[in-house]
Amino acid sequence: KRHFQDGAVNKRRVLIYRNGNWLYTTWQRVKVGDIVKVLDNEFFPADLVLLSSGEPHSICYIQTSNLDGETNLKVRQGLPQTAHMISSVQLRDLLGVIECELPNLNL
Repeated sequence: KRHFQDGAVNKRRVLIYRNGNWLYTTWQRVKVGDIVKVLDNEFFPADLVLLSSGEPHSICYIQTSNLDGETNLKVRQGLPQTAHMISSVQLRDLLGVIECELPNLNL
């Protein structure tokens, strides 16, 4: 059952920024380093980094019920270094390295 659900998620459409353009593709074609645009109330995987948000202070609200069963919304904030980036022109010259811990059981 989980394999079937993963297949369905991987075929969902997503908007990514490549070569200076926003393109629609499927989640299975998203590569490490792609910039993904998530619109209001859209589903997305847990392994994304929030660079910026249209909300004040680059805040977004996420629901993690698929991971931990909790249905309340959690607050996440974009990185201070990228929170101001809200246009495609600003993304064009974005370069950086993200360091993170390896996958583990702690959410």
